[in-house]
Amino acid sequence: MAHIVGGYAASHSPLMLTSFGKADQDKANLVLSGFNYIKQQLDEQKPDVIIVISDDHFKSFFLDNMPMFCIGVHTCKGHGDFGLPQTEIPVDQQLANDILNTAIVEGFDLSYSFELQLDHGHIQPLYYVRPEFDIPIVPIVTNCCAPPLPTLRRCYQLGQMIRKALDKYSNEKRIAIIASGALSHWPPIPKIDVNANDEDSLRMKNIMINGKTTSTEDEEFRKSRVVKIASGRVNQSWDEQILNRILGNKIEDLLSMSYEEIETNGGNGGQEIRNWITLMGIMGGYQAKVIEYQPVAEWITGMGIVEFMDGAHSQS
Repeated sequence: MAHIVGGYAASHSPLMLTSFGKADQDKANLVLSGFNYIKQQLDEQKPDVIIVISDDHFKSFFLDNMPMFCIGVHTCKGHGDFGLPQTEIPVDQQLANDILNTAIVEGFDLSYSFELQLDHGHIQPLYYVRPEFDIPIVPIVTNCCAPPLPTLRRCYQLGQMIRKALDKYSNEKRIAIIASGALSHWPPIPKIDVNANDEDSLRMKNIMINGKTTSTEDEEFRKSRVVKIASGRVNQSWDEQILNRILGNKIEDLLSMSYEEIETNGGNGGQEIRNWITLMGIMGGYQAKVIEYQPVAEWITGMGIVEFMDGAHSQS
């Protein structure tokens, strides 16, 4: 069986890359120290593979074809958005395909990609914790941006299925897991069902549907909508409530949250808590500790970093 050596949940924000100096520097450096902690842990844990769970922000998947879950099984590289490197990252193809085949046997219909491109959701945490990009990954993409979204319970079940695959895996590999996204934030992604007629919203809707064929100018337009936000809303009380539920292993309290509850209190970006929930499904009866939490308005995100210690040797 594969051995889980560490699990980490970490928020991402493209503005951490483009606007680091514009944030409160005490907060910014504390968040950076949290990522450095993960980096040091990985240096000590020496994983053979990193499973990276995050979402796509209308860079690879669009409303012409939007899977609930997708796993990269062959090759992947970064989109290079927000100044991140457009680098190729090795994929552990054997493990990825084993997880895919386990999913099918377990009645979990994963989509899969032989050439998966990843945006900042997956690449940003790797950039900070393993900038060499030399450890093979298994990338998993969850739809957190285009409602209807998978339920939190289904995300937890995805994690449980992945754990089954790891427990029966024939290779004695060391596995680290990173879940990327959340906590509260309200990024400028319009809802496709909103009857907005202004030029910017109509342009964004076209990108969300036909993104594969949009222009370089459209890409710059998308980026400008994020970068021009000088400061954004963060709901610290909701973030702390989520963190307390995680620390207290209050899984049912987390899984019972509705889409509407998250949208109201954590924003459309708070829906990325699904990635954390999948990690919790993998880790079983985990122990957790908060490495860092800072509400960084300049990055329009409640930035949380949590370490999970494995609490299950098998998953039923």
